[in-house]
Amino acid sequence: MSEALREYELVFMPSRNWAAKTRVNYRNDIADLIRFLEKRGKTDPNRVDLQDLEAYMAELDRRGYTGTTRRRKTSSSPSLAFSSSTDTSPTMWPRG
Repeated sequence: MSEALREYELVFMPSRNWAAKTRVNYRNDIADLIRFLEKRGKTDPNRVDLQDLEAYMAELDRRGYTGTTRRRKTSSSPSLAFSSSTDTSPTMWPRG
């Protein structure tokens, strides 16, 4: 997973016209998701499934994040899947 994060930072993020603060926030959001997934035993981003993503959304809710913050924290995550896979199908996030 750390390799996917590095690739996200070095390849995907520079291809976007994001402000520096946005890049920092997205990097932190992805790192948080990776820590959560690794605690669940997921080490390959291509093996993350809908149940994992729903559990992460529930965790964000338990932490007391607002809907706006949860959406921001999850909006960058599908691009992590794109940056670490040759599969072109987007990760589907549950709404919440």
